[in-house]
Amino acid sequence: INYYLDEDNAWALNIVELKRAINESRKSCEPRALVIINPGNPSGSVLTYENIKEIIKFAFEEKLLIIADEVYQDNVYAPDLQFHSFKKVLMEMGEPYKKMELVSLMSASKGYMGESGVRGGYAEIVNFCPDVKKMLFKFASATSCPNVLGQVSSLKLYFKHDDAFRLAFFLEIA
Repeated sequence: INYYLDEDNAWALNIVELKRAINESRKSCEPRALVIINPGNPSGSVLTYENIKEIIKFAFEEKLLIIADEVYQDNVYAPDLQFHSFKKVLMEMGEPYKKMELVSLMSASKGYMGESGVRGGYAEIVNFCPDVKKMLFKFASATSCPNVLGQVSSLKLYFKHDDAFRLAFFLEIA
């Protein structure tokens, strides 16, 4: 499903345009997920906190899973722009939004190291049923084969966090 960003508004995602695209697509399919790339590539656009809230509300109303591709979050260089993760905004919005399912993507090969061949990253899966999480991990284990440099780079992403994050990570995957 194609939708157009608002060039006159720093490439923001216009909810009216998104609604148009969803309604148009429902003539031939039933959308289940909304993929958002933030910061954008190649535009360099960064969604505002308010724009992300609008997108979350829209996805909630339309019963769409949000897949937030946030691999360029460390590549924001304009002093007037600030990256906000979908998870952070979702949790700060409170009920009922903070219970929505969300997938956040991060990669060592894009934002962190800037080496597109590294092939290392992770997906944070939020508010999914434990059985679905197990199936996703099983699928990823059988299909994802990062090279050694990608694996080491991904560990570097993990170790940049504090002890509380690492403990929560290990408890979740245990």
